Amino acid sequence: MKTVEFLALGLRLVGIYAFLKGIQNIALVFSQAPIYHAQNVDFTAYYLVSGILVALYFAVALLLVIRPVWLAQLLMPKVPVQEDATPDSSYSALQTAALTVLGVYIVSYSLPQVVHNLALFWQATTMVEYYSQIQRHNHGFHLLARCIELGIGIYLCLQAKGLVNLLQRLRGRG
Repeated sequence: MKTVEFLALGLRLVGIYAFLKGIQNIALVFSQAPIYHAQNVDFTAYYLVSGILVALYFAVALLLVIRPVWLAQLLMPKVPVQEDATPDSSYSALQTAALTVLGVYIVSYSLPQVVHNLALFWQATTMVEYYSQIQRHNHGFHLLARCIELGIGIYLCLQAKGLVNLLQRLRGRG
């Protein structure tokens, strides 16, 4: 199996997982609606923003399922033909593909969590009569942690080859 095919298979699996998480996010959006109803707040903006974010999430998941080979070719670094002949380069390419799949998985897992924690943080800062100062800080810290997790996933997606090179240097192979 070629490295691009391995990465494409991983991307497709992450896309299927993203669909399942998207369904969970839709349930989450509707479960928080009674909070806004109880406040007699015009929550059209809440549904609009949530709907746009969920639609964007499903679009990315659909792209992962329908076009994984194209995305894999974009994510994999361009390697000259003579470097593919060595056994270490195929091992390196496999490591790069695995780290990229891991990065896409982390992004697909943490992106809904970032949106969820952002909504909770926004609620805590706008409805101060229902949230204590400690709860507002906790929501802020959870949001920060999920943003860091998202950053790690994006780094793994875009810089997997550099991380593999660093690991090989540390092991004494490079």
